Amino acid sequence: FGRKSAKKSFYGYREHLATDADSELITAVAVTPGNVPDSQLFAALVNPPAREVTADKGYDTDENHRHLRAQGQRSGLLVKRNRTNPQVLGQANLDSQGQRPRIERKFAEQKRCHGLRQPATGDWPR
Repeated sequence: FGRKSAKKSFYGYREHLATDADSELITAVAVTPGNVPDSQLFAALVNPPAREVTADKGYDTDENHRHLRAQGQRSGLLVKRNRTNPQVLGQANLDSQGQRPRIERKFAEQKRCHGLRQPATGDWPR
C-alpha cells in the first residue's frame, strides 16, 4: 500500500523514470512497491552527466539536494511548501522547473498507450 496524500492511499506499484528533457528519451527506470518513498530512488536514477536535474516534490529531501551538489549538478527539484532549510530554499532553478510538462508527457503517454494507468475496479490488466 502506498500514499498519494494524507487522505488518499493506493494498492500497487510505483514507476520511477528518468528522462532527458531535450530528447524525451527514458534514461533510467525503476519499479518499487507502493510503500517505498519516491525520494529513496533519486540517486539511483540521476544521470551523472546531466548538468541539471528536475523532479517533483516527492523527491525533495535534504539528502537528494546534497547528492546533486556533490555531483556538481544544478537542482530543479520542486520544493515542498513546508520547507525551512535555507540551503534548499531558493536553490531550485525555476527555468528547469518549467521543463516539467515535457517530462510529465512521458507518464501520460505510458498511461494512455502502454496500459500503465491505475485500474478502476481491480480488474487488472486493462
